[in-house]
Amino acid sequence: MKQILISACFFFVLTVLHAQREHVNSERLRFKIKDASFLDSYDGRIVPKFSGGFKCCTYKWTGPDNFISTDSMLVNIKPGTYVVRMNDGKCSFFNDTIHVISRSNTYQTQKSFVVSRVHPNPFAEEVEIQLRSNIVQTVQLEIFYSNGQVYARKHISLDEGETNFRLDLGTAPSGIYVLNFCNSSNCKMTERIIKLN
Repeated sequence: MKQILISACFFFVLTVLHAQREHVNSERLRFKIKDASFLDSYDGRIVPKFSGGFKCCTYKWTGPDNFISTDSMLVNIKPGTYVVRMNDGKCSFFNDTIHVISRSNTYQTQKSFVVSRVHPNPFAEEVEIQLRSNIVQTVQLEIFYSNGQVYARKHISLDEGETNFRLDLGTAPSGIYVLNFCNSSNCKMTERIIKLN
């Protein structure tokens, strides 16, 4: 690891290469990394862990297939190389390159998808939903009231990789809802979302 002072800012660059690992960047920063199960599965994870005084306030991640995220951690990600730039707002930066690998050198044989983002929550009119799929497929979305009754159903076409769409619930009554996505193999239920007046 090299430390470089640039306009009072410092940079740390690392490459993480091994599966099932925790990498120590410095005494203040380490990454917990869960590698993906298959070459096309979206079950990898990268979680920064801080100790001491440094706390990041902004993140910018880039990765395979034009992946971009500003989340503090990455979950439900595919194998590939991910680069993060973290800024604490005081001219202190960390730049890191992290490799998430596949624990198996094979592809999944069944359809798979994950619900990677539901935002905002609470919401007033629309919810932005992001899903990731290992193949092109169609899933059924069921929208439940908190008492378990079905409010609506619709079908969503997923591309291989990332699919983003907006769910318009502007005419729905205010309250708590649960979104349930199903394909022919399994179902994924989201956390509760809250519709405001």
